[in-house]
Amino acid sequence: MVTKKKSRSPFLVQTIPFLLSCVIFGPIGLVLVLFYWRKIEQKNRWMYVMIAIVFTLFDALDYFTDGLLYYLI
Repeated sequence: MVTKKKSRSPFLVQTIPFLLSCVIFGPIGLVLVLFYWRKIEQKNRWMYVMIAIVFTLFDALDYFTDGLLYYLI
């Protein structure tokens, strides 16, 4: 009988922990993707990159619009 070994991703790049880390602070997602690039399944890599970039852009827009104006005034 042939059994297929299921490869598990590290805990931090599983779907739920990854999304929570991106929501809390967007660039953490980019760092996780870079560190675990080879351990993420190939079909999911670009999805993780896109999600991390979108949340990083949300954080950057927040810092540059409200954050900087608040500190400059």
